[in-house]
Amino acid sequence: MKKSLLSQIATQIETELGSLRAAAAAAHDAATHAENKPENKYDTRGLEASYLAGAQEARVLQLQSALELLRSTVPRIFRSEDAVDLTAVVELSSDDTSCWYFLIQVAGGYLLQIASEGIQAQVVTVTPQTPLGRALKGKRTGDEIVVRTDKGEKVYELVRIL
Repeated sequence: MKKSLLSQIATQIETELGSLRAAAAAAHDAATHAENKPENKYDTRGLEASYLAGAQEARVLQLQSALELLRSTVPRIFRSEDAVDLTAVVELSSDDTSCWYFLIQVAGGYLLQIASEGIQAQVVTVTPQTPLGRALKGKRTGDEIVVRTDKGEKVYELVRIL
């Protein structure tokens, strides 16, 4: 199941990388195009395009690094009594709703599908750098998870760990 989740993330990142590489190439072409040579000292079109190209190229490198880390990740098998750590898939309950999260080192915020072990649900990736990721680390089944953000406080119960 976790290998499938990692594969889904890798596929999404590869798609993102393709789009981003094309955008970076277009920005680079715009930065070096003859039409973007400054007409006067206030004309910054070429400079702005080069900043954009540089930022997009940096994002490409960041995504490539994340993809390499994901591909080398070995998912851990958790027992119900284990504490949450990297590669844990957890079910949290709050206000009669249930949600699933996958704690991984990089690539937070991806929406994945899980259809295994009698579970059919959407799973959101979270990293240890997020408020939820920090709150989850070390918790066990039955523990209360309190997440404090700028928007307030949210309380969950850790229902299941896989």
